[in-house]
Amino acid sequence: MQVVRRPHLYGLSGNESQEQIEDIVRKELKRRVCDCGALMETAMRHDMRKIEFTSASIGTLLWAFADLVNKI
Repeated sequence: MQVVRRPHLYGLSGNESQEQIEDIVRKELKRRVCDCGALMETAMRHDMRKIEFTSASIGTLLWAFADLVNKI
């Protein structure tokens, strides 16, 4: 719908055939799906870095102060 509503964004002059418009729509949909996958992958990597940092920090603290737990 966006291709039809805003043809200037896609470089259309208004005299394109329906086949050309459908081709542009298919290409745009394919591009957006690929972009969505890349964005999800980036978000998952960011979340994994947080989890890795948290688990490494907790592990380091436990390793460093485990001998003090016996003294409590």
